Amino acid sequence: MKKLTKLDKIYEDIDQTYGQATEEQMQETLENLEKELNGKKEALARLQEQGSDKTEGLEKDIENLGKHMQNIEGYAKNRGQIKKIQQYRDSLEQKLLLEINKRDSHVNNLKTLVPQFEEVYKKFKDEKYTMELDGNEYNELVERKEALLAEIKSNREGLITAKKRIIDLNSKIGKCNLAWKTLFVNKDWDEIQRRAASDEKRFTRKVSENSIVLADGKVDTGKKISTERDMVYDSEAVSKEIGDNVKDILDKNEGKNLPAKVSRWTKIKNFFKGIPAKLKEVFGKDLDEEAIEDGKKSSGSKPKTEARDQFLEGLRQYADEDYRKQVKKEKEEAYIEAHKPKEDIEK
Repeated sequence: MKKLTKLDKIYEDIDQTYGQATEEQMQETLENLEKELNGKKEALARLQEQGSDKTEGLEKDIENLGKHMQNIEGYAKNRGQIKKIQQYRDSLEQKLLLEINKRDSHVNNLKTLVPQFEEVYKKFKDEKYTMELDGNEYNELVERKEALLAEIKSNREGLITAKKRIIDLNSKIGKCNLAWKTLFVNKDWDEIQRRAASDEKRFTRKVSENSIVLADGKVDTGKKISTERDMVYDSEAVSKEIGDNVKDILDKNEGKNLPAKVSRWTKIKNFFKGIPAKLKEVFGKDLDEEAIEDGKKSSGSKPKTEARDQFLEGLRQYADEDYRKQVKKEKEEAYIEAHKPKEDIEK
């Protein structure tokens, strides 16, 4: 169960109370609250004129009532958009749970596969062991090594993809919360964009590119992943170690007669054949993440700037039908303007 913030609870209370209220009923509620607020302000002014020291409690009441009116007004004005944003956020949270499960599954698989690969790899490093194998036994060892590398490759790529998606989904979920909560406190989309672009950490939190958000909501900085065997993640270290072992085998056996079961050169060639390419496959660059739908996104005719968050722009068009129509109209007008016949220069 998600941990609710203070503002979450305030929203739930207001939604339960006014969820079925008409616009007229909401307006009446606001008018009554304004009358109550004005009455308290008048009472405060009288106490201050009398020099009373009992104004603190009344000042606090006025402050709380003002915030309550702000929430009521924000709810009345934006409740349709807030509902849509929350629904979309909930769909992202479902995707997040799936990605967390995928990530955990890949981590557990690697915990099993890496020791198995190390065991096979040690056997390849053991010259005495490999020289005593017949051709079939050696080929089986090669096949086992290649199968483990393929499994490690698949799980590592899956882990990288899941980690990226988890970070991306958490970022989008945070922006959804930023959006609906800002609307709820009766601010507009320009304020949402301002907060998203600023260092102001309200209604959301930053998740670094190396962090993973765990199922319990805590942030994992990635240090746990580094406890896995380095050979799964450090291609340079593995490449160097393999290269050193090739040189060692060649140096140590220079001029020596190796057992006739399998020739020295055949074993070395078969073992190390294709290793650089396989390592590049297994330990190479991260895969590009597949695109995840960002609501009903549209670039519109508005110029893109670094200060304007495009996910929030798409989210606004998804939640605000009037704004979506406005953007569509502007886009059509810009298209028509751009494709008007050019004037005849000669004329």
